Amino acid sequence: MSKQVFTSVSSNGLAVGEYDVVHFQVSCEVGGKSPNDAREKLAKQTKIIADAISFLEEKGMKIDGLRKSPSCFVDHEYDHKLLKYINHGYKASYIISFVSSSVEMSAMIYDTLSALNVENLAIENPVFKAKNIDALQKLALEDAWKKLNEKFAVECGVLNIGRDTLEVASYQVRYDESERSRGGASGGIRTLASASQSNARGGGGNNDVTELVSGKAHVNVSLTVSFSLK
Repeated sequence: MSKQVFTSVSSNGLAVGEYDVVHFQVSCEVGGKSPNDAREKLAKQTKIIADAISFLEEKGMKIDGLRKSPSCFVDHEYDHKLLKYINHGYKASYIISFVSSSVEMSAMIYDTLSALNVENLAIENPVFKAKNIDALQKLALEDAWKKLNEKFAVECGVLNIGRDTLEVASYQVRYDESERSRGGASGGIRTLASASQSNARGGGGNNDVTELVSGKAHVNVSLTVSFSLK
């Protein structure tokens, strides 16, 4: 038989952690008269990207996971006057994404990749992630429990209730899963003027330096505890 609840107390906890991995995605697209023509042109572009990644690895970048996604398709559009598709040839595209634990090199990685002389190059903003969200949730729960006890002790003191006469009857925890579900935070990008910045694989020719602002991972927990008389 469950005991009758005497009172309930709620509190929120917070844990802040560093992002320890960063995700990059680069893509390019070329056109050709035939599938083979498009693929051959694409191969030249992907080699530039591969060489840049090899260069970054030589500089100390660690890759924890890499995915490549090439594709070739018909380049056509629908003509509403002729009521048919008009073929313009073929297109070949390439997407490469990778995760690196070299967070401190994020700006260098972004600068190197975004400055490549690659046709129709597109690079997504880097996404910073915390690998161990469970550990941050545990710290947030401990913070919520500590704050709840401090709050409850004050209330018991003001109301002249013996805290040691009460025990936990039940509790409810609600974890904020936004960090886990969104998979991280997109890095803010700021460009700083510099006369000494150079890129690894001949690109854009400007001397700007990119500063990435990753921020920190924030995990929130809501805790409600019901107390009953011992």
